[in-house]
Amino acid sequence: MTRHSPLDTEDFQLAQIERRARALLTDEEAIAPVVRRRLAMARQEALASHRSRLSAPVFRVPSAWLPMGVLVASVALAVAVWIVRPSTSVGYGPADMNAMEDAEVLASNEEPDLYNEDAAFYEWVNAENNSGG
Repeated sequence: MTRHSPLDTEDFQLAQIERRARALLTDEEAIAPVVRRRLAMARQEALASHRSRLSAPVFRVPSAWLPMGVLVASVALAVAVWIVRPSTSVGYGPADMNAMEDAEVLASNEEPDLYNEDAAFYEWVNAENNSGG
């Protein structure tokens, strides 16, 4: 089992590098005047570009692509509606007529004559059920 000393840890190494970098950067005499001037100019350019990015609008719409995108979207919507549209023919088939007749019977106050149509059949079913066969 190997033991690592605290000096070997990555955090300690990063802290050492940071201390050295701070010592070099704070010691102005260690940096040549030409290098210091170039660093100051680079810093000013970076700050200026950062300020210009902050003042720029967040969302920019390309002038040529927006109308084309709207046109493509509207054509796609029109095609989708045209393909999925319901048929305009209003034809009543046999199923529709039966539904209409059922609705008329239910809406009327008359009682349906279900048992009067074939009374002999209903008597035969009743006799079969009573005889147990």
